[in-house]
Parts: sequence; structure tokens; C-alpha cells
Amino acid sequence: MLRTTLLPIILVCTLLQGCISFNGLADAREGQGTGQIKEYTASEQDIWIYTLSVIKQSDLKLVAEDVPNGVILAQQPISPLSLTAGQNVAVFVTKQRDRTRVEVVSRKAIGEIEFVSRNWETFILEKLNERFI
Repeated sequence: MLRTTLLPIILVCTLLQGCISFNGLADAREGQGTGQIKEYTASEQDIWIYTLSVIKQSDLKLVAEDVPNGVILAQQPISPLSLTAGQNVAVFVTKQRDRTRVEVVSRKAIGEIEFVSRNWETFILEKLNERFI
């Protein structure tokens, strides 16, 4: 009886797995050039430090800081209880002449499933705007 019940469940899960794509931090990092961009007159260091504080005070978990390459990686975990599909976020901080350029790329951890995930690109840039504009 247990086999008869589990077999359809396993079959459905296997079929659904083919319809759902999973994204990792590499997808966000490789997305440079596709995110939301804003430039600030503040220094790279000030932008970097404040971006880290925004991440630490949010639902994101800081994963890595690559200061020489100007990349911050963070994740929002998948949470079925809060209907959060999870996000992988890459923040690129670079010097552009006399300004600091910030690009935020966010990729859902579970393909195109639409849950109630926050738009991290907009959120991070809005927080930087509050501080530096």
C-alpha cells in the first residue's frame, strides 16, 4: 500500500523537477551587465561599507566579499513557510571616473516560480539612494 501511494508522488516530483530550474550564486555573479545600475559621488569604500550594512540588516545572508574585484554576494534562503522562493544577489561596486557605479543583480533561486520575494535590486539601490543622494 505504501508503494502505491509513494509511486505517484515520486513520479509527479520527478516530472516537476524538469519544469523548475534552480539558480545559484554563480548565476547572479555571471549576470553582471543585466542588473539595475546607479552611480554615486560617494567613495567606493563608503558605498561598500554601507551596502554591507544594508545586507546585514535585511533578510539577506552575506556569503562573500571580493574587495579586489568589487563583488559582494548574498542570498535569501528558500522558505516555504513564508512563500519566499529565495534569491541570489550580486552587488558590483566599481569606480567610474569621479563616481562610484553600483550594479545589483538578483536571480531567483527557484527558476521562474513567482512567490512573494522582494526585489533586491530595487531595495538595495533605494537604501543607497537614501544615504548618498
